[in-house]
Amino acid sequence: MGERSAVLQFANGHYYFDTFFVHDGYYYGLYLAKYQREIIFRGCNNDHRATMADNSSIEQCAVFKVTQAAYASLPTNQESYFIGSNCAYEFPYKVVGVESISFYIPNCEKPIIGIDGAYCSDMHVEKCFFTSGRSIDDDTGVNPKCVAVRGCGQGNIGYNYYFKHIKILGWGTGFQITGEHLQVVDCIAQKTAYGFVFGNCEDVPYPREGSTGLHPNTLINCGAEYNSKGAIYFGTGHKNAITIIDFNMEAGLAPTDPWGSEFMFSADDNSSFYGDISYAVLSNVNWQHIAKNAWDTITHASKFKTTDLLAPLSGTTANRPTDPVYLSQYFDTTLDKMLTWNGTNWV
Repeated sequence: MGERSAVLQFANGHYYFDTFFVHDGYYYGLYLAKYQREIIFRGCNNDHRATMADNSSIEQCAVFKVTQAAYASLPTNQESYFIGSNCAYEFPYKVVGVESISFYIPNCEKPIIGIDGAYCSDMHVEKCFFTSGRSIDDDTGVNPKCVAVRGCGQGNIGYNYYFKHIKILGWGTGFQITGEHLQVVDCIAQKTAYGFVFGNCEDVPYPREGSTGLHPNTLINCGAEYNSKGAIYFGTGHKNAITIIDFNMEAGLAPTDPWGSEFMFSADDNSSFYGDISYAVLSNVNWQHIAKNAWDTITHASKFKTTDLLAPLSGTTANRPTDPVYLSQYFDTTLDKMLTWNGTNWV
């Protein structure tokens, strides 16, 4: 579908995807061809906050469901798309909007993207729910590239770019935050491998010029609950600003709960992500929100410390980590001293 703007209104009920359309070797449930302006998929009344894993409370809304046969036909070694466009960023720009619809996939072991904006110039997703049919006891076999909502690439227009009031349960990754001027409001990821991933859009079939824009993205009143891993930041090569306000996190009770290993933030590389992550805290003096800088690799004025959990905590001088995270600590057994990485040297 494509060519001109359109609004597709879906009545309450289940819409089964029993086959995927193949274009240029990639699989699409709903394929967005080259078009001008905007295509909007809109349900009637989706209470995304009341939905459950067994679908018991998503009967009275528009539900897009991938059948088991359709899921089995999807490849395991390349991305497929529930809603996606042809893998090219072209003019006139493609814009997509999805509102008040629930999405269901039988499993989350394949790299299927729920709503993909990687090749759009703008997008918005609002009041949607995403779930899968797998038994979510642990993340064994879960594919982190099974992403419920993936944002735009760098350089998108960003005039109407937002994710609002979304709940994701049981996908590999909940939200992939990319592009510029993105507002993420009241969004939660539960029992995923990664709740929130920032950047890392370079491995899509048609490479974009980076994955996060020079302009700030903002998360407001978002949360992660019982995910096996925390938010992760991938490198972009650009200076980025991310503002996080009231990010709520709840983990399981380790070690008996397999979802208890969650941490809040980590970076995949010491030097690849540049910019600021800020958040607001409540002052115990006057109960006012105070902005705190959480990440600044440029001036090293960080209030936030990341740790590479795979790096050795101690060892000889010869075995020191060669690319440690800023402010990592290492006990040098040769020198019998505790060292700290200042961004350039061990001191």
